[in-house]
Amino acid sequence: FEYFMKRISSLFFLGWFLPAKVYAVVSSLYFAAGSFGILQSESSPWLFSIRYQPAKVWHTIRPEMGIMYTTKQQIFLHAGFVFDWVLSGFIVFSPHFSAGWYKRGKGKDLGFPVEFCSGLRLGCILGKNSRLGIDFFHLSNASLGSMNPGSESLALFFSKNI
Repeated sequence: FEYFMKRISSLFFLGWFLPAKVYAVVSSLYFAAGSFGILQSESSPWLFSIRYQPAKVWHTIRPEMGIMYTTKQQIFLHAGFVFDWVLSGFIVFSPHFSAGWYKRGKGKDLGFPVEFCSGLRLGCILGKNSRLGIDFFHLSNASLGSMNPGSESLALFFSKNI
């Protein structure tokens, strides 16, 4: 997954120099539901996530903060950045990165309370105020702990401008 992390970092860097259409410069709420730990051998718990993106943009990069909760009582409280690339007028490609606090609950031990989330969203613009799509992301402690198993997740999301 080091390769994956380097590619996302490259996308953020290129985003500063490439012309891009910003989806919207208004605040938005993001709601998602999916599966946490999709590549694990054990059964994956459901995840639910809410994120807020304020109406701030810097070089087409927007801040984002949120919380994720799973059916195994895992919690990830985080803040970071998302870069929105609007492709072909209605498709939005969004690499994102955040850092935050992770509580294990009854789920997978990720090795450290500080975790980093990197991922990719692919969404479709619905009208002027919303998006629907998929979000694939990886949680990792970047080897800050004694172990770093990481976890991959896949979710269906809906976001709404507010």
